[in-house]
Amino acid sequence: MQGKFPRDDEVAHTLVSLAQRLSKIYVAHCAPRAVLLAGSAAEGLADEFSDLDVIAYYEDAIPDDARLKGVRAELAAENYREAFPRNDHACAEAYRLRGIDVEVAHFEIAEVERRLSNALAGHDPGSTDHKAVMGIQRGVPLHGADLIQEWQARCAEMPDALARAMVEHYLRQTVPLWYFAEALQRRDATLWVQQTLATNALNVLGVLAGLNRRFYSTYQMKRMRNFIDSLAIAPANLAERLEAVVRSDDRQGIELLEALVRETLELVALHMPEANTSVLRYAPGARARAWRVTNVGK
Repeated sequence: MQGKFPRDDEVAHTLVSLAQRLSKIYVAHCAPRAVLLAGSAAEGLADEFSDLDVIAYYEDAIPDDARLKGVRAELAAENYREAFPRNDHACAEAYRLRGIDVEVAHFEIAEVERRLSNALAGHDPGSTDHKAVMGIQRGVPLHGADLIQEWQARCAEMPDALARAMVEHYLRQTVPLWYFAEALQRRDATLWVQQTLATNALNVLGVLAGLNRRFYSTYQMKRMRNFIDSLAIAPANLAERLEAVVRSDDRQGIELLEALVRETLELVALHMPEANTSVLRYAPGARARAWRVTNVGK
């Protein structure tokens, strides 16, 4: 074992032992340069419903389907499916072992380097490349620790330009429902409003992630409170208030969202005054006004 695991209980032991077995077999059959345990098992957050996430990295080409099929046969894996379509640089398997859902992703190192560079440069601050960075940051090496630790050191500090890009990106993505609130009461828009409230709640977290220089992805935000606990700069009672946004009726949800966005903007002004908050189309407090019907012929 090359990494230090955060927990030592029956659940953690089961998942870690299985991950170590997988690593040894993939190293023997496919010769990856490094293998990483990612997800809840690496972070010490797993329970009896958790799956197992393992990532293998290759200097050259990823293994072909025949070789991966041979590994699954040795493991006696069941219910195989392709986790995402194979391309020239990556593929992923999903199957079950001992009743546990397992996903093993395979990446060329050059592809990982490209994703890390893209994420750190801030060219696309809402990219799922951030999810890859988060997995590496929080993961535990099973093989090839030197490579993974090098990546972890590279991702330890978020560049100022990326932090600002994240704040501005998620503000730009925020739909100012408070501005349209009166008009929305006259429309059959409940489904859209509820969807937009949930999306905006995630956008608030994105702004705060940038403000706190934390990598962030809206994809599979399964442990919101754990992430919020890591934010030193945030509105009070953030988790409870975000949950209230999506559990309230349309009117109250919009009011709660407006208050959260207002407080978040105040934190941005205090801690990152160089950020361009005007990318938010309408600031909290702004309201649309109905226009008057007039005779356009006169």
